[in-house]
Amino acid sequence: TTLTTQGDILYRDGSGLQRLAAGTSGQVLQTGGSGANPSWGTVSSDMVKLAQNTTGNAGSISIDGYFSSTYKSYKVIYDTYMNTHSTNMGFRFNVGGSTGTASNYIYSGTRSYRQSSSGSIAVDSAWDNDYLKINNGSGNSNHRSVGEINIYNVGVGYPHITANGCSWNNTTEFYGYVMQGLYSATTDPSGFTLFINSGNVIVRSITLYGLK
Repeated sequence: TTLTTQGDILYRDGSGLQRLAAGTSGQVLQTGGSGANPSWGTVSSDMVKLAQNTTGNAGSISIDGYFSSTYKSYKVIYDTYMNTHSTNMGFRFNVGGSTGTASNYIYSGTRSYRQSSSGSIAVDSAWDNDYLKINNGSGNSNHRSVGEINIYNVGVGYPHITANGCSWNNTTEFYGYVMQGLYSATTDPSGFTLFINSGNVIVRSITLYGLK
């Protein structure tokens, strides 16, 4: 007699058995603790998936319009390959929805390189460049260019960027990148663009997360 509808849950309050009607889709059951009644609620996460691209095939791929005061920082995770061997993969911010190509990037990092017979590590850096270099191109669908980009201080001035990635090029070369950069423009960015200097970026997945 207490349960009347599919999805009802039976619980006991201070006086007896009670009916908790079904919540809305996606809600979870929450306890109020000892001496309190259960309820339906929405899970709140400090890391929120904002956008994802899984179909891009172009010289540049943009994700825009998701930066806001809700988030203190952002993380981009990308899994891509290129149709051109040994190209540079770059990162630019978007300003007002358009890719910013002004010389507002300062970056420094290391680029490691390995073949079957030799390897090397070199400093890779630039001052007032028009992009941040984050990876090397791969060359075919079996060899990826993958990594993550962390973005800080959006909306509070001079965003900082850290990036790490690696690529496997035509079975003969392996690259690793660790980069740190600064965007020196005073206009807040609205999004970002990944691109290569020759050929197309072919996307397996590019995902943007916001961190509160």
